[in-house]
Amino acid sequence: MRVEGIGLLSLALAIGSGGHCGGRADYPPAVRREMACMVDVLKAVPGVSSPRTGFVKVALDPHSHPGPLILDRRHPKAPFVDYLWRGSKVVFLAYGDTSDTANVYFQVILNGLVTPGKEPDDLGTSNIERLWESRCGVEALSLFE
Repeated sequence: MRVEGIGLLSLALAIGSGGHCGGRADYPPAVRREMACMVDVLKAVPGVSSPRTGFVKVALDPHSHPGPLILDRRHPKAPFVDYLWRGSKVVFLAYGDTSDTANVYFQVILNGLVTPGKEPDDLGTSNIERLWESRCGVEALSLFE
């Protein structure tokens, strides 16, 4: 999957101008509820600021399955939840099969070097993912690039 044709940095830049998802009727109510719950959880996590939801334009990759959750292939936009973790932007993009929106998950790709024998800095995502799962029923995961 390519996002905006350039990569993760472009995703963060593109999201900077994204709107809130509040009135988006084209995405299933369950996805919108999950995203609202995720933001509510983030508001109570120390170290998190500026949590929000929105939609970002993505470039479709026919070899990526499942890919970003896109319902309208003519105007491909995928939902996201993002926030600042102690000043660093963290972006979880929704993935899943559009024919089975009950099978949606959120994923973030984190940059950084991993030193053998040391845990990488996950920007607080492991704790946040556990909170989302227990309080919102949301599956989320972090991958390191």
